[in-house]
Amino acid sequence: MQHRKEKNSSWIIVLFLVLNSSIGYAQLGGGSAFAMLELPSNARIAGIGGQHYTIRAQDPSLFLSNPALLSDTSKNYFGFQYGAMPSQVNYLNASFNSTYKKLPIGFAVRRVAYGTMDAYDDGGNPTGTFAPSDYAITAGTAYQTGPFRLGANLHFLGSNIEQYSANAIAFDLGALFIHPKRDFTIGITARNTGFALSNYTSNSTLRLPFNLGFGMTYKLEHMPLRFSLTSHNWQRFDITYLDPNKIGELDASGNEVKEQKTFFDNFARHFVIGGEFLLGKAFNVRVGYNHLINRELKLEDRARRAGWSYGFMVKIKGLEIAYSRAIYSVAGGTNFVGVNMALNRFFKKTVTTPKQTINS
Repeated sequence: MQHRKEKNSSWIIVLFLVLNSSIGYAQLGGGSAFAMLELPSNARIAGIGGQHYTIRAQDPSLFLSNPALLSDTSKNYFGFQYGAMPSQVNYLNASFNSTYKKLPIGFAVRRVAYGTMDAYDDGGNPTGTFAPSDYAITAGTAYQTGPFRLGANLHFLGSNIEQYSANAIAFDLGALFIHPKRDFTIGITARNTGFALSNYTSNSTLRLPFNLGFGMTYKLEHMPLRFSLTSHNWQRFDITYLDPNKIGELDASGNEVKEQKTFFDNFARHFVIGGEFLLGKAFNVRVGYNHLINRELKLEDRARRAGWSYGFMVKIKGLEIAYSRAIYSVAGGTNFVGVNMALNRFFKKTVTTPKQTINS
């Protein structure tokens, strides 16, 4: 078996994406595969912080964040999402919603392509190229009783890295409370729990990026603002990482004082704040802040805009077009573009009527 090693900085980014739970969640990961499960499922979610479980809209890919978001209001909607990431890494997502025996159902196919890599043997001799990728095929459904909606997703997962491959089955469970009078929802999800069908090697252990989260969304009554507060990764309370190699400050005696964890900072890392400014039925602007991304990916003396995201949505007849940019570091961020369409509006049945004979 040949030993493969990286040639340039793109391989570092690939390891960052594959081995960690998601972009920006480096210290939560390190032992999880199928990082794509924690990427924003669409441009809307990318624009309001990257994590979201409670917004209701005619968007066929929302059920990937919380299966309880499936409803018959998005019946026959098709969506396509594209994310352009650093070092030629691309995210693709195609989704479709329909109904079966009055139950809403959702389907989605996702793929992350990590670009083309050069391969070398132990002696540093080139042996060709390879193109690692991950993919997920998802089906979900939901059921509503009173103001509560329950949902579940089933994922078939695959990953290919050169001649190595892995497959797994994963499940999501979600619940949503919908206020009967106000534009207010509360949701909870348990995502990405499952088991491996096959692993990269016989000596490795494959784990999925389990995420237990909850949140709320509220549309202010007299303002064109929809506000969201989302909390994630409560399966593990302490998600603060302190670099052991970071040089601490000196006290009055000249002794080095290492940085310490604080309860407030660790607590805040679990939360994402997002908002949508509803500037009419056909246009809105989105903004979000993810404190974990800000803390993990900032430079030591330059936090800048890490963790912030923004975007907009415009509707043109039967099309909903969205763009968002999520900022991960001073080096740049990720651009997301999404298009949703109501297929009924584009493929209407043509009704013909018999010609009438006019008698003279």
